[in-house]
Amino acid sequence: IGFFKNELEVQANVPVSQDFTLQGSFNAGLLKDFQGEKTFNIADHFFLGGPQSVRGFDMRGIGPSSDGNSLGGTLFWASGLHMYAPLPFRPGKGGIGDLFKSHMFLTAGNVGNFWLSGHPSRDFEQVTQNFRLSYGLGIAVKLGGIARIELNYCVPVKASRGDK
Repeated sequence: IGFFKNELEVQANVPVSQDFTLQGSFNAGLLKDFQGEKTFNIADHFFLGGPQSVRGFDMRGIGPSSDGNSLGGTLFWASGLHMYAPLPFRPGKGGIGDLFKSHMFLTAGNVGNFWLSGHPSRDFEQVTQNFRLSYGLGIAVKLGGIARIELNYCVPVKASRGDK
């Protein structure tokens, strides 16, 4: 074993009122070798982009790439702020209409091969520089207590060259 790979995921859901819920999430990951000489397999890297991380970008569409193929990175972070509310016209209150929610969101993140210096302010500036940002809205449909399907319109407002 020549490296460790750790991920952190934090999510909080706060009811703003009876029908409105605010959700915040933060994910981060670090891939680090023990002795400074380990080369990583691409399958070990972190990838970012798509509906589960930074919306509005292709799956694995954020970060370093070569010849159109994503290379991933050794460090990533992604965050999101979501607001779920009833549909404006609320069909079938108390029935099937309660399964549908309108959804507004703001997502951001970054992935790359960052060298952490151990100085928190310098490291924070490095990993947040050139972050990606998107926002959008849509409809979320609850399928029982185990799944959700969403139809969203996303607008990537901040991207870097090579992102898809």
